[in-house]
Amino acid sequence: MSLDIGKKLALGLAVAASCASLSTAASAHYVCNAPANQWDKKACELAKSDSPAELVRYVQRLKIVYNMDANDYVREQDYNRWETAKANAGKATTIDTASIDKSIIAAK
Repeated sequence: MSLDIGKKLALGLAVAASCASLSTAASAHYVCNAPANQWDKKACELAKSDSPAELVRYVQRLKIVYNMDANDYVREQDYNRWETAKANAGKATTIDTASIDKSIIAAK
């Protein structure tokens, strides 16, 4: 049994696409050193706030259109600032850093 050329091509493209998605799945690049456009600038401003909530909400709204990831706008010190604020606020806090992957941002 041999695959015809169309099936071989489709299979090759599917394998290449899954390899590409695996290689970029856990890598973020810090955008805020040189934001390229207005939506990146806005996300960088939101990352400076006292909570990641607005940043996460903003990125979720624009993710499909601009392929945004909240981790691209967060440095380790931003994450640590949010975690400190959450610890200081105790149980009454609304700060939720669960949407931010510290293992990705720690290298920035």
